[in-house]
Amino acid sequence: MRPSDDLRYDHEVLRAKLAVLEEYLPCFDEVPCIIARTIDALTEGFHDHAHREAQWLAQGETAYPLPGPIQQAHDAHDNQRTRLAVLHALLHSGGATPRAQVIAEACGLVKELREHLAREEALFPWIDRGIAWAPSHE
Repeated sequence: MRPSDDLRYDHEVLRAKLAVLEEYLPCFDEVPCIIARTIDALTEGFHDHAHREAQWLAQGETAYPLPGPIQQAHDAHDNQRTRLAVLHALLHSGGATPRAQVIAEACGLVKELREHLAREEALFPWIDRGIAWAPSHE
């Protein structure tokens, strides 16, 4: 089993939740509860994934600083958590937020999370090679 396999699985689960959200957004007026529950599940799944990733990164970070691309991908989680919280608040605003604004925010979040997952996956070979950011001893 590769070290990145758990993270890969997380990404598959997150992509499935994003697909459900995208599928139901056009029916927003008919299924707001499904959309809200999907956002809640997506938020929980993203939180769990970020936590597992942080645990893995902490193994190497104690001895060596993370290289830029890995640190940037990890730091992006804060922005995505904020966007998920904003979307959650918009959905639970009791109808005070216009439907178009909620859908636009959800679509933007789906796009951003998909791009983030792809950027992270480009780093998986580093993860699979172990603590690749450790300085070489030549």
